[in-house]
Amino acid sequence: MKAISIKIHNFRTIADAEVFLSQYSLLVGANNCGKSNFVDAVRVFYEKITFDKDADYPKFPTQDNESWIEIHYKPTSEEFALLKTDYQLPDGTFRVRKYLQTTQLDSEGKSKLGIFAYDATGQLSDSRFYGTKNVQQGKLGEVIYIPAVSKLDEHTKLTGPSALRELINSVLKKIIDGSAAYGTLITAFEEFGGKIKGESNSDGNSLSKIETEISAEIEGWGTSFELVISPITTDDVVSSWCKTQK
Repeated sequence: MKAISIKIHNFRTIADAEVFLSQYSLLVGANNCGKSNFVDAVRVFYEKITFDKDADYPKFPTQDNESWIEIHYKPTSEEFALLKTDYQLPDGTFRVRKYLQTTQLDSEGKSKLGIFAYDATGQLSDSRFYGTKNVQQGKLGEVIYIPAVSKLDEHTKLTGPSALRELINSVLKKIIDGSAAYGTLITAFEEFGGKIKGESNSDGNSLSKIETEISAEIEGWGTSFELVISPITTDDVVSSWCKTQK
């Protein structure tokens, strides 16, 4: 299930905003323009942090007394089939709104707080969305934060923590799971590990010889010694890339 757009109404410095998301989205802007507030609004939706009226409701005059976050989702066909028919939008999506503050009442006469879904006609339901728990346990994706005061090299290095490394890692981890090329690489490493141990240097020493000699020394303990080359990991692949700048 993917979020394809996010709307925010009356949250901190944001009166009204809508952001359309792609597979990878970049949020940029000048200092104090609301980037962190946007991210925190999403965190409030997923209950990673709690809405605080005193701190999170705008300090500027607002057109109404409501505060909410709305997310439009594109589920998989299997997820869509599990949705209540009333919530299935014609284009194969569904949209929900989480009220943080409102004077409206729900179908039970209670304050309309929490998550409510749009029905197939585009009307917002007065009954709470039955899939609230599953939606809020979902994940927006990887959020990579880049401080305003920093150097380019800090975020593009591949030999340590950086924004570029996190991005490449997030892409590669999904690719590697079903990659035939990665399977071939692992097999090649296993073959290399077996063959290299039998090769000797100019002094006649080899890894197999070391294994044999150490195993002979500890044989009386009922154990043996073996050298194994660990399979290459995603992190190893990332750190081996060479970046070029033009």
